[in-house]
Amino acid sequence: MDKKTQQRLEYHRVQEQLAAHATTPLGRELALALEPSSDFATVKRWLAETTEGRELMRLDPTAELGGWFDVRSAVARAARGAVLEAEELFRIGQTVAAARRIRSFFSERQERYPLLAGLALRLGSFSALEKEIAGAI
Repeated sequence: MDKKTQQRLEYHRVQEQLAAHATTPLGRELALALEPSSDFATVKRWLAETTEGRELMRLDPTAELGGWFDVRSAVARAARGAVLEAEELFRIGQTVAAARRIRSFFSERQERYPLLAGLALRLGSFSALEKEIAGAI
C-alpha cells in the first residue's frame, strides 16, 4: 500500500491506537513502524499470531511476560568497551532473566501457542551472563 493510500485511510491512527496498548517503549516503537502487507501468507501469519495472543490473554492472563527493558544502547556501549553503570547492568540482568522466563513459559506451551512459541524460542539463552551479572551486583 502506498503512502498516499495510507494517508487517506488514516493508517497512522491505527498505528497510534495499537501503540497505545504497548506496555514497553520498544513495543510502541515496533507498533509505529508496522507497515501493511499485501502478501497473503504474511497477513495470514500475522492474524494467526494475533489470535494466539488473544488466546494467551484469555487462557494465561497471569503469564509473566514482562520484566525486561530496552537495553540496546547499554549493550552497544558495552560492545565498544564502555564500563556500564550498576543500573544498566541490573537492567540487562533483568532482561536476560525475563528472556529465560519467556522461553521457558512458551517451551512448556508449544502445542497451545505454536507461533508465539516459535518466536519466543528464538530468544537467546544467556544463563552464564545472567549468573555473572547477578554475582557482580
